[in-house]
Amino acid sequence: MNQDKRTLLPGLSLFVCFCLLTGMEKLITHFNLPPSLMALGEIVCFGLALAMALPGMDRERFKQRLAFKMPRKGGWLLILFMGAATAFAALSLNMLEYRLLAHTGLRLTIASLPMPLGGMSFAWRLLIGVVIAALVEEIYLRGALFSVYGEEVGTSACLLFGGIVFALLHGSPLDLAAGFCAGLAFTYLTYVFDTVWAAVLSHAAAAFVTVVMQWIADTYAPFGIWNILLPLTVLFFLLFVFLTLDTLGKMLARGSIPHFEVSAGWYDLWLLVKEPGFIVFALAFAGKIILNYWIG
Repeated sequence: MNQDKRTLLPGLSLFVCFCLLTGMEKLITHFNLPPSLMALGEIVCFGLALAMALPGMDRERFKQRLAFKMPRKGGWLLILFMGAATAFAALSLNMLEYRLLAHTGLRLTIASLPMPLGGMSFAWRLLIGVVIAALVEEIYLRGALFSVYGEEVGTSACLLFGGIVFALLHGSPLDLAAGFCAGLAFTYLTYVFDTVWAAVLSHAAAAFVTVVMQWIADTYAPFGIWNILLPLTVLFFLLFVFLTLDTLGKMLARGSIPHFEVSAGWYDLWLLVKEPGFIVFALAFAGKIILNYWIG
């Protein structure tokens, strides 16, 4: 099967997933859906996209990605530290957005499906934002899609593509930077540990930090916590970046994880973004932004 046929359905599955997420977002906004239906919506959006991508991918490679592989010494720390660093990076960017654009609060940017957290119990926040989102999103994005694109192009292009896809799936231009960083980190973990469960755990850790910080912001807003939240998130971001790089350096020195393989990144990335499926997906993202701006 040539590259065009192998990547067509996975690319179109991104478009389908984006449309389902957009539709679910509108339903949540206009009908105030209960948390149980939000959870079901997250599962359906990525489950249908996964089913659509299956015919075009290497089933054996997908099964290998789904196999659990015990990380070597330092691996668990790297996964958790990178997840926390990703979360605080996203939160810091959202804090800047809050300050500059006078938005009313944080959004759960680690989950691709925007969810109104006000009035939702902490248990539901953890179940939807941490457990379900990490499982279904990473199995589809880092499991299924990485099994296709990782075989077609070099590693660097696949990492960049993983960041771009995750950023666009969030559906907002204000979440592009945070989504790109998160997608890049989760794709890298899948690459070095050769299992999607590293990305699932890191994604869950990032979402857990985000949910806890959201709860803190909501609970202590009357006491003026917004005045110190931005410098606090930046401080924690720098701390976890240091811990991530320190752990990564030690693991690379021991040979516990593979060194990054430099490839023809930009050309390989072009091979991916020029695919019809991805072009339709990107146009859908642009159309959503234009319509939201036009309608207000």
